[in-house]
Amino acid sequence: MELEGSSGPRKAAALRRRLFLCLFGIAAAALTYYFGKRAEPRYNVVGARAVATRAAGRLAPESPDKARQIRLLMNLAESVTSREDVQPVWDRSDETVQMMWGRVLDLTRDSMRELLARRIAARSRWADVGKQAEKALPLAREEVKAPGLSRREQALLQQAEIALDRAQRLAKRGANAQASSAAEIALARAQEIHRAWEALHARFSDRSSLHEWSSMVQATIAESARIGTTALVIDKLRRRLDVYASGKKVASFSVELGSKGLRQKEHAGDKATPEGRYRVVAVKNHGQTHYYKALLINYPNDEDRSRFELHRRRGQVPKGVGLGSLIEIHGEGGRGKDWTDGCIALRNNEMDRLFQYARVNMLVTIVGTVP
Repeated sequence: MELEGSSGPRKAAALRRRLFLCLFGIAAAALTYYFGKRAEPRYNVVGARAVATRAAGRLAPESPDKARQIRLLMNLAESVTSREDVQPVWDRSDETVQMMWGRVLDLTRDSMRELLARRIAARSRWADVGKQAEKALPLAREEVKAPGLSRREQALLQQAEIALDRAQRLAKRGANAQASSAAEIALARAQEIHRAWEALHARFSDRSSLHEWSSMVQATIAESARIGTTALVIDKLRRRLDVYASGKKVASFSVELGSKGLRQKEHAGDKATPEGRYRVVAVKNHGQTHYYKALLINYPNDEDRSRFELHRRRGQVPKGVGLGSLIEIHGEGGRGKDWTDGCIALRNNEMDRLFQYARVNMLVTIVGTVP
C-alpha cells in the first residue's frame, strides 16, 4: 500500500521535470534563434551601400540629379535599416530593409546604364561632329582670305579655331559630350563663314549678271575700236586691268580693290569698288594725289545715283550717308590684298606704264568678272 501511495508524487515530480525540460528547450531554442538571427546577415547592406556610394560619385559630374536621387534613397534606406536593427527579433522586418536597399540598387543600376548609353552616344557624336569641324576649318581659313568678307567673318574664324582647340582638348580627357558641344560651335562658325562666302560669290555665277557684264565689256571694246581710242576694262574677280587700244588688248595689270571690293558699291564708306561704265575725268601726276599717280573716274554716274535712291527709299542705306565720290585708279599697290576704300590700286611701276595710255575722257568699264 505504501508503494502504491507513493507513485502519485513520483509521477507529479516526473511530470514537472519533463515540463521544465520542455520549457528549457523552448527557451534555449528561442535564445538560439534570437542570437542567431542577430548574427545572421539579413541583407548585404555594406555591399549595397558601397556600390551606391561609388555610383553616385561617378554620376555627380554628368548626372547630378540622378546622383542626388540615389543619395536621398540611400538616406531613407539607412533610416529604415537603423530602425529595424533596434527592434526585438519578433518585431523586425527584414523584408522592409531588403526592399529599401533593393530600390537603391535598382535606381543605381538604371542610372549607370543611362550614363553609359549617354557616354557611348557622346563618343559617337564627337567622332561625327569633330570630324566635320576639323574638315570645315581649313576651308573657312581660305574663304576668309577672299576679298569682300568683313571683320565679322575674321572674328567668326577666330571663334571657330578657339572652339575646335577646346573640343580636341576635352576629347583627349574623355569629356566627349563637352567636346561635341565645342565642336558644334566651331562647325557653326565655319558654316557662317561659308554662307557669307557663297553669298558674296553667288552673283559671279549668275547668268543675268554674267550677261550684263559681258555686254558692257563688248560695248566698251567695240567703242574703242570704232573711234580708235584707248579703253580700260577691270575684272574685279580676277583682279585684272586690261588696256585696249583701238579695240585690241595691248597691256594687262594686276590690281587691288576696296577691302570689300567684290561687292557693288552702294554708298560712301562701304569700301566696295563700283561697277559700271565710266570715263576718266582727271589725270593726276605725282604730287597731285596721295597715291603716286591717279586717274579719277566719274563715279557716281547716273546709274549709280538711281540705284542709290532706290536703296535709300527701301531703307538699305544708313541715315546721313551719301553716295560717295573720288574713285580713282591709283598707285601704291602691290600689297597682296584688297585694302583701298573702293579705289583700284596698281604698283607704281605699272602705273607709270598705264600713264602712257592715260588721257581725259578715256573709257573705263568695271565689271564683276569677264565671262
